[in-house]
Amino acid sequence: MAIEILEVLPKNIRELIEKDIPLNQLQEIRLKVNKPLFIYSNNKEKNMNINHLLKQ
Repeated sequence: MAIEILEVLPKNIRELIEKDIPLNQLQEIRLKVNKPLFIYSNNKEKNMNINHLLKQ
């Protein structure tokens, strides 16, 4: 399921998530305009600033 969700994200954001988060523990992705990307994995929250990735 997580891999199917990641396929709709831009490649650079998808690669960032895949590098930092074990996909089998991925629970939730929150993506909002002009806000950090929030990832919930293994009952922990992680935020990533992706603004620099979106301007490419």
